[in-house]
Order: sequence, then C-alpha cells, then structure tokens
Amino acid sequence: MEKSIANEILTALHESSYVVDKTLGELKGACPEEPFHACALLLGTVMSDMFDTVMAPIYDAHPDLAPDWYREGSPLGRPQGKNLKLPPEARQALLTAFETAYEKVQSAAGRLSKLSDPLEVAMYSQGFHQISVALCRARVTLLMAEPE
Repeated sequence: MEKSIANEILTALHESSYVVDKTLGELKGACPEEPFHACALLLGTVMSDMFDTVMAPIYDAHPDLAPDWYREGSPLGRPQGKNLKLPPEARQALLTAFETAYEKVQSAAGRLSKLSDPLEVAMYSQGFHQISVALCRARVTLLMAEPE
C-alpha cells in the first residue's frame, strides 16, 4: 500500500476511534456501572479488531507511521497459508471464485437499506460483514500459498 494512502487510512481510523471513545467517556457519568462496563468492553473489541486487522499490517509495512511503542516489535504474527501448496490453476480458480463471491456479498449487503427495522439491518449487516471477512481471509491464504 502506498504510504500516502496508508496515512489517510490511519488518520480516518484514529478519528473514528476518537469519536467512539469520546462518546463513551461522556456516557460514563450518565450510565449505571454495569451497562457502562458492557459498552466499554464493546469498544475494546472494536478497537482491538481495528488494530489487529488494519492498523498493525499498515504499521508493519510503514514502520515510520507506527507509534514508538509498536516499533519495538509487532505483537502480531503473519497470517497462515505458507504451508498450503496448490497448482497455479487451482489457486487462480479459487481466487477468482472468492473475488466473485465477495462482490456478490457486497452487492447483496447494499440491499439492506431497503429494510425498515434498524435491528434487522444491523444484524444482517453483521452477517454480511462476517461473510466478507471470511472471503477476504481465504483470499489472503491463497495469495500466500506456495506454488506446487
């Protein structure tokens, strides 16, 4: 990824995490302890996913964009897939299939705006997101696979 794009993505993620963290801070006094704690755990999960799946790989690729504490050593390992050996034709066929499936899932997710129930939209959005994550993970694994 180009450094300028990486920097733009990091800036957007920092801004989004700031907004959520700020809102949570504002709710601290207005919420009973137990619901606030549940919200804080939810925020922690979101922040962890954001870091693990996007920020850390960018920091690995562009150490000069990483915070000082990260430069001492990435807490993440590399994705698995190096041990997978496929014939080039099989790898390409699977990559094409996963890419096509991803595009179709994204297209289907776009139809959720027609639903009127916000809870239903959120639940199906989560499902489509999980499917998308699985398809992307499969593509990463295939792209890391060694040729047979």
